[in-house]
Amino acid sequence: MAVLQVVPRFVEGGAEALALSIHQDLLQQGLPSFLLSLAGPPVEVPFCIPLGARHPRSPSAFWLLRRWLKRHGSGVRVIHTHLFPDQLWTPLALKGLAFDPVLITSLHSVTTGRDALPCGGALDRGLYRPYQRLICVSAQVAETCSRRLPDLQSRLQVIPNGVDLAAFRPWQGSAPQDPPRIVVVGRLSAEKNHAFLLRVLAELDEIPLTLGIIGIGPEERRLKALVEHLSLKDKVKFYGYCADITDILSRSDIHVMPTRSEGFGLVAAEAMAAGLPSVVTDLPVLREVLGEEGFSAFFAPLNDRTVFVAQLRRLLLDPALRRTMGNQARKAARKHDRAQMHKAYTDLYRSLGAY
Repeated sequence: MAVLQVVPRFVEGGAEALALSIHQDLLQQGLPSFLLSLAGPPVEVPFCIPLGARHPRSPSAFWLLRRWLKRHGSGVRVIHTHLFPDQLWTPLALKGLAFDPVLITSLHSVTTGRDALPCGGALDRGLYRPYQRLICVSAQVAETCSRRLPDLQSRLQVIPNGVDLAAFRPWQGSAPQDPPRIVVVGRLSAEKNHAFLLRVLAELDEIPLTLGIIGIGPEERRLKALVEHLSLKDKVKFYGYCADITDILSRSDIHVMPTRSEGFGLVAAEAMAAGLPSVVTDLPVLREVLGEEGFSAFFAPLNDRTVFVAQLRRLLLDPALRRTMGNQARKAARKHDRAQMHKAYTDLYRSLGAY
């Protein structure tokens, strides 16, 4: 019996990367696995099937998913969804079909976008009702969900995200005569707070530096206009989507993460594996990943430009401090070894009757 994962698209953010990582690990173990995307382009990985919907939330995504399940789903024992569109469509697409798989889903963030709505709790309870297990990518996500939706507490299970430590080469960084390289990785959306970071850089105009922005998203045009407005064109480069960021991280000097919210902070763990010090928003989940202040990272209150500027300036002007914190980060990254995560998912699928 196989495991089927469903995602909105194959490439977009951390949830999609996690699903692909789990899928590839199952295949390497010789276990049957499928990964469906509701929309978006294909990827060159076996048994990754793009359904071809116009948009993940469009009704066509529901009908294409139902058609696939009707034709091929009888051998699937566990279906694992990850984000709102597939969480919504999958239980509906299974109604009336001749097989009854176990449904599980992942919670990748401490917020759902429905939190602020008067009936947000009821909407989430209805959304998650068909799911036997809710996999939280961090203890912070589990704590938030338990507090907000206490009736779902018995279904929660924490499986922290992990990093392929072997993929990261020892830190190379910039040459002594070159300006330090800062890197930020994440979807170009409002919650990742890139515009705040650009304004931070504008206050460091006396320091030579470069910023590499890795990611795609709806804020790209606005951010490029802001780069022009702040006269940062010579310092900032947009790299777009990168399937493999290990090389970019290994050639950078400082990782930054000004995000407004985060479910786990996988990129922070990847920066640790690459031996980079970080300057990040002071969120409980990022302390969970990075450790205490000054060990592998400096923390700044959300949108506190004064503190963020001061901490970033400190690292930019002190190469020895960057190396000390980077070396500590690389050693501490062992706790985020992806092999542990993969084993936890395989054990979960087996416990639910898939293998």
